[in-house]
Amino acid sequence: RRVHGEVAHDMSNVARLSALKSRSKEWKQDATFIQELEDVVLSIQHPHFSEHLNVVLSLVLPIVDDFEAQNKASGLKLFHHIVKETNAAELRWYSTPIIEVMKSCLSFREASYLSLFLPCCIDCITALDPHSQSEMRQRFLAELLRLWDFALKVDERKVYGREMPRLLTATGPVLIRHLQTLFHIVYGSLEFGDPEMVLQGLSTLTIVLKNCWPSISKHIFDILQRLAIVYLNVSDTRTQDVLPCLRGCLQLLYACDSAQLQTCLLALESMTELKSFIAYVHTSIAETNNNTT
Repeated sequence: RRVHGEVAHDMSNVARLSALKSRSKEWKQDATFIQELEDVVLSIQHPHFSEHLNVVLSLVLPIVDDFEAQNKASGLKLFHHIVKETNAAELRWYSTPIIEVMKSCLSFREASYLSLFLPCCIDCITALDPHSQSEMRQRFLAELLRLWDFALKVDERKVYGREMPRLLTATGPVLIRHLQTLFHIVYGSLEFGDPEMVLQGLSTLTIVLKNCWPSISKHIFDILQRLAIVYLNVSDTRTQDVLPCLRGCLQLLYACDSAQLQTCLLALESMTELKSFIAYVHTSIAETNNNTT
């Protein structure tokens, strides 16, 4: 049974939300509206959103859907809290307006905004539909990958690189549908030269190799060429963390198709500048074989 303090707190929230609802039509002209809404919404935790969800979403979603980035960011902060503190089954009752609002957010691409939007969007679409093969999940994934691929600024790509692996891992083998885009993203990250982005590229490649291994054979030569460049650029302490990830990718390539990997290595042997890289690949493969015996 809930204690008296919790009941009083809920009654207070009902009163405050009702007052905000009466002011919501003119919220953009109301200087204190968003701050007061934040105070109420962020104070509500699971399982108590059930009692307020309809009203809260009617107040928060228009702010998320606003064309001004600052308002959109404030709305996303509130909406993400709602997603995390609400039962997924209850959230699905409002899936149509939520999906439309999430779509409206895709056109904003600044890094500071993406750091709010991507975690919220990933949690939201996962809650609305737990099936990775669903049409809705696949549409959002395809669009997010497209935006990641087209992002030109380093800080924007880094946000995608930090947040998207969680969605990629949850998607699993269905990633095969997006393989060409994923390789384009990985190769772009590896070529930027920024140590953090190189690590993100290798981490993304690791997810791709683990989940799409039946379709990797024909890509091994291209992958090896990119990994060779990464290896040759490991020149100072800032990039030393790259080597364990690089070794892991090479071992996964061997697991995907050892015969094709050996064929591709033979094709690279004529390039004297890659001699040290080829030796590193063989060492990595030997570690794999030793660990399985």
